[in-house]
Amino acid sequence: GEILVPAGRGKTSFIDTRDIAAVAVETLRTNIYKFKALPLTGAEALTYYQVAEILTRELERPIAYNNPSILRFIKAMLKRNFSLKYILVMTAIYTINKMGMAARLTPNVERILGRKPISFKQFASDYRAHWL
Repeated sequence: GEILVPAGRGKTSFIDTRDIAAVAVETLRTNIYKFKALPLTGAEALTYYQVAEILTRELERPIAYNNPSILRFIKAMLKRNFSLKYILVMTAIYTINKMGMAARLTPNVERILGRKPISFKQFASDYRAHWL
């Protein structure tokens, strides 16, 4: 019932793994993008507060995001037996997010697939049974 990541109000341009796979298939199939770097993102950047709201609606149960401190995050992850190295990498990633550096959006998924990327709302709905 809680998202426990120290990302503050930083936004993340979430991308569905199905979109990543579809882009990979299309780029391998056509060779149009051979030797090109293609940053892939979803169509929207969301805060974890927004993610919690979407999950609350889609799962029909409360999901909270309380913006934990880095210390609380580290303690909780250690309690769950994650290695300190892994926790420190995750802390760095969420710090980058908190600084607003994960919000960038690119048009590449839509350009390659000819459709909008799958939204986080759709992802939550499609995998609802796995969250319950």
